[in-house]
Parts: sequence; C-alpha cells; structure tokens
Amino acid sequence: MCVIVITPSLNKSFKFQSDWPNNSSQTYILDSLLSDLKNDANRELLEEGDKLILKSSVNYPNNSNLVSQSITFNKEMDLEKVEVFNDAGVAQITLVVTELNLKANNTKEIFNLSNIIQESEVDTETETTGTIENIIYPMYVPTGTIYSSEEKITNESSERVILTYTGEKPFIMIEETAQIPDETEVTAVNGELVTYGNIVGVITDTSLNWTSNGMEYYIVSSNMNAEELLQIAASTATVAVSSIK
Repeated sequence: MCVIVITPSLNKSFKFQSDWPNNSSQTYILDSLLSDLKNDANRELLEEGDKLILKSSVNYPNNSNLVSQSITFNKEMDLEKVEVFNDAGVAQITLVVTELNLKANNTKEIFNLSNIIQESEVDTETETTGTIENIIYPMYVPTGTIYSSEEKITNESSERVILTYTGEKPFIMIEETAQIPDETEVTAVNGELVTYGNIVGVITDTSLNWTSNGMEYYIVSSNMNAEELLQIAASTATVAVSSIK
C-alpha cells in the first residue's frame, strides 16, 4: 500500500510502501477499533449509567507500554471517547469525539495532493532558520549509555549538530535545520511510518527520522530496537538547552 505523509510547512511530502495504518491499533480509525475488539476473545462490555463501554487489548508493536483500551459509546451508540492504558491502568492516549459523521460524502478531490498542501499552508506557519540556537538533548537514554561528544557543522544555508552517545547501546543523534524548497517536493522513502507520543516519523531497522518545529532529526543505532529509538525521540520534546551541565 502506498502511504503519503504531507508536511505543508516544509513544502514536502514523503511517499513509501507501508502497511500503516493497518499494522497497529489506531484510536481515531473506526475499523481499527473494530479489529481490536474482534481480535480479543476476552473483550468486556460494561454499562455505566447511559454509557456503554467496551474494553479490549491493543496492538502497538512499537510501544509495549500500551496494553488495553476503553471505548465509550452513548445511548445512541455514537462513539464518544477512546482511552488507551498502560499496564498500571493509567491512560496514556485519550481521544474525545466531539462530532461524528458516518455518512460523509467524500469525493476524490479531497485526496488531491496539491489541494491538500495549498489548504494546509493557509493554517500552517513554520519559522525556519539556518542556525541552531538551542541544541536538543534527549531526556531518555538506555541504561548503560552516556553522552560522549557533539560536533556542529555549519555551511552557508544550514547547520547540523551531531550528538554521540556511547556505552552498552550507542547511538548517534543528528539535528539539522530544515530547508524549504520553492516547489513542492515528493520524496520516496524507505521504512515504515510510525507514531509514538508526539512523534510522527519513518523508522527502519537501524534508524528513525522525523521533523519538528522547522528542524529535522535523525537517530541511528544498530544496537537498539524500534521502541528504544522512539523513546529517545519522544524525550526530545520535553526540553531545549544550549549546553549540558
């Protein structure tokens, strides 16, 4: 299946062959919720007042912390809320449905790539720069792995920072100022689309890359699994500092 990820703020789109979104649970896709219920022989149906609640296991192959979900319907059987829990029963993902149209009349023009980019650009503004003012350091690293060194590379239009971590599970993290082309670019990508917390990126057996706030990020390691790469990436959203103390 061909999947296209559009980044209007950077005037780019990425195309690759992927099983996404069918390769994991998705809170916002009705068919995915139905599949989770059908695949769990131990699913539960509860009544709480005028609400019906279905509980089932979930399938997040890149996030073993997510183990179950609760799907809430009102008395008209309209979907109201989906919560995904960790093994301690704490909600990690919450989707609240404010409007649901099961009879939407969508045409092929809705999926026209040029139209989507043009419409999105109206509401999306990203400030880009050729310099990195704040280096982002991951707040999570695997046990036995430590920060080793960093190198900044500067050219006429951009900057790149290379962070090196050594130890039991070494990795390299690269931060680079994103470049916005004048014309929309469509780039073929090898890897799988993956979502984890606030990260939407492309992952392979040894790398993960994603874009955030006008910056492009890459993590490369041959000693970590997908979940560890994603944990490092997600932890970069918590803080930006100019030096390690």
